[in-house]
This record gives sequence, structure tokens and C-alpha cells, in this order.
Amino acid sequence: MVAVAAVQRLGPDYRFETTVVAPSAPAADGSVDALWLVGGGDALLGTPDYAAYLASQPRSVGTPVTPMAALVDQLAAAGVHAVHNGVHGDDSRYDGPRWLPGWKPIYRDEADISPLSALTVNGGLDHWDPTEVITADPTALAGAQLARLLVAHGIGAAAAPNSLRPANGVVLARVTSAPLADIVTSMLRSSDNLAAELLVKEIDKKAGGAGTTAGGLAIVADTVAHLGVPAGGLHMGDGSGLDPGDRATCPTLLAALNMGDAPGFGAITSGLAVAGRSGTLVHRFNGTALAGHLAAKTGSIDCAVAMVGRLDLTRSLRFALVVNGPCDYNTAIAYEDRVANALAAYPN
Repeated sequence: MVAVAAVQRLGPDYRFETTVVAPSAPAADGSVDALWLVGGGDALLGTPDYAAYLASQPRSVGTPVTPMAALVDQLAAAGVHAVHNGVHGDDSRYDGPRWLPGWKPIYRDEADISPLSALTVNGGLDHWDPTEVITADPTALAGAQLARLLVAHGIGAAAAPNSLRPANGVVLARVTSAPLADIVTSMLRSSDNLAAELLVKEIDKKAGGAGTTAGGLAIVADTVAHLGVPAGGLHMGDGSGLDPGDRATCPTLLAALNMGDAPGFGAITSGLAVAGRSGTLVHRFNGTALAGHLAAKTGSIDCAVAMVGRLDLTRSLRFALVVNGPCDYNTAIAYEDRVANALAAYPN
């Protein structure tokens, strides 16, 4: 639903922009008083080492990372040699809680989602090797990462506290994300929770709101309903599906999938993970008839797993499946496997 609403409200060519602002142009000696890294809601802003990590993981191959290093190159080209009072992070684009009421503490422990910030780098991760560790402050992390890249480029800089950019500041560098269609494709394929949540906030912001989750979710529900997606029984406590209070029916999910046939909504279809090939299904159904033929958006939390997608074996099928319980993950996935294999044999 978030993917459909984002494409409708923002457009498939929409891009997020991250900027670096200084109080004034660099002095003759290349110094600036301070820099502000200003977030524009880009969930895929990343450093070179994080981009390499994503490219090395089968689930996230092809993620369209927005290169933070491009900002460093532009600052160097603008003549910046030293930042006297550090790099501040500014995430003022969005409002609302960073951690939603329905989310469980284990989501932090398992790095399912980072605190929500309009300025996020590296998926909100402090570390990712050997395990992913969520940062406590995505905004501060982003400022610190830019300072680190500046130092590596020979520009004197250090991290500084989060604060609002100067009202009459000068933009010294900017970097834009990939088009929204590519972001949505990547989000669906790898089940990127952070991307979904920040899209909800951007939908609210572009509609004139404060960039809140509640405002964005209301617009998502209204948008999909106006597009003909049956919204009866739909309840969204978040945009990612992590809230155990979320509710959606199979007809709703299937209608959202079918929006991929409409002009401009191709990202919905291209974003489906393919069994044994890509995304969340890259390690499932290998060596079976389903490999390469089953494409779906998957999801799982405690006591629920779901899958909506298409199959092109004996005939072309589209399906939606929600399994409420059992609460053992492997048992729940086994139900999905049984249904998928039954569909593979249909109509035989």
C-alpha cells in the first residue's frame, strides 16, 4: 500500500535531495565556520563502505545507494579545506516520534528498523559486520560519517551536535537519490522497512503536513481507496508492517499488486522478489520448479507471515496469502511453502 500511494502521490520520477549548508561561502583560505548536513528523507544515503556491503549481500544486490561521497567531492571542488566548528546534522524536515508506539524492543536488537529521521545514512546502522547494529541517533551518525569522509579527503572536520541550519545559509553541495520508481523497486524486493517508513513521512510532507507517520498513513489509506483498492478491514499502524496491530485482507493486497499493471506503477511489479534469484526470496525454493517462476512481496513478524505475488508455471496466477499463526517462524513458513507448491501444480 505504501508503494502504491508513494508512486501516486509523489510520482515515479520523484527524487530526494540531501544538501550541505554553510553560513557563507568558503573564506580565501578555504575555511568555513561550520557545515550542516540537511536531510531530505533519503533512506538510501550511504557511504562507500556501506554501499559495498549491500552489493555483497544477495538480498540487497542492486540497491540504488545515494553516494554521500559525492557531497565530499563537491565540497572539495567548492574550495573547502577546513571546517572550524564541525559538521552538524539537521533532520528538521520530518516531525513525529522516531520510534512508533506499536514497535517491539526486539526490532532494535535484530536491526529491523532504525529510529526514524529525515537524515539517515547507512540504513541507520552504526555497524554491519559481523552483525548489524542500530544507531541510537541517525542524525548524529550522518553528520559524523560526513566528517569522517571529509577527513579521509584531507579536509579538516569533526562531528558537531545536531542543530538547525542557518536560515540564510549557502548550499555548497547537494546529492539526489535515484528516482522513486527505483527506490520502490528496491524497497519491495529487499523488504526495506526504513524506506517504507520514510516514504510515509514524505507523503505527508509533500501534502502540506509536518512529515508525520500518522498524517502519511491517513493519506496512504485514502489514496489506495481512491485508486480502487478495497480498504475494508485495513488498519495501518506504520508503513513497514512491523506493528502487530496492522491488518490487511488478501483482496486488499492482491488489488495493490494489480496496480502494477497501471501506467506509471511498474515499480510494483518489478519490485517483487524472485524465488531463488533475488531479494527476500533469494534463498528460498532453490532447486524446485518454483525457482525463477515465483515472484512475490513477502513479510513476517511474530505469529504472522504473508506473501503476495505471481506465478508463471502451468498458467499465469496471482495470489495473496496471509498466515495468522502459528507463532513458530519455521512452521509458518512451511505453510507458505505448501501453498506455493500447490499453486505450482494448479490446475492439475
